[in-house]
Amino acid sequence: MKKSQQLKWLLKAFFWGLVLSAGVSALFFIKFAFFNGKALTFLGSDSNTNELWIDISWSGYSLIFSIFLAYGIFQLKKASVNFETSRYFSDLVITPIRKAGNCFLILGGVLVLFHLTTYFFVSSVYFLIIDTILFCYAFIFVVGIFFRFFGDAFTEGKALKKENDLTI
Repeated sequence: MKKSQQLKWLLKAFFWGLVLSAGVSALFFIKFAFFNGKALTFLGSDSNTNELWIDISWSGYSLIFSIFLAYGIFQLKKASVNFETSRYFSDLVITPIRKAGNCFLILGGVLVLFHLTTYFFVSSVYFLIIDTILFCYAFIFVVGIFFRFFGDAFTEGKALKKENDLTI
């Protein structure tokens, strides 16, 4: 029981941290896209017009990443509520776990592809940085596969539980 409460607290803290991150990313995206990086200044930063498209793309990328990750964590948070009541094999647990798995799978795949294509357009000086980040994003992809597998295992467990309940 205590571990499920710790999991709920951790997911809640991570979720709200991602919401905050998405808010900050949205502010930077608005700053760079609509104010040309000059009307608003955060932390003393000012953008050069030659690098403005990089600032816009990275702030948009960060915003999308934060939103996708927050949605996946939100789904896990929904599933964790039912862990306390020991309803592991209900649709209230299976559906959010599958949705989280799909979200992490799509997010990880898109991020891996994004960084692989970025590697081809950026000089080889950044190879080590991109490669390290690539492994992190590949891990998100693997976590998505794991949650999809976890959802399938819970679905099979639900069918076995239903069959066991019908057996005298």
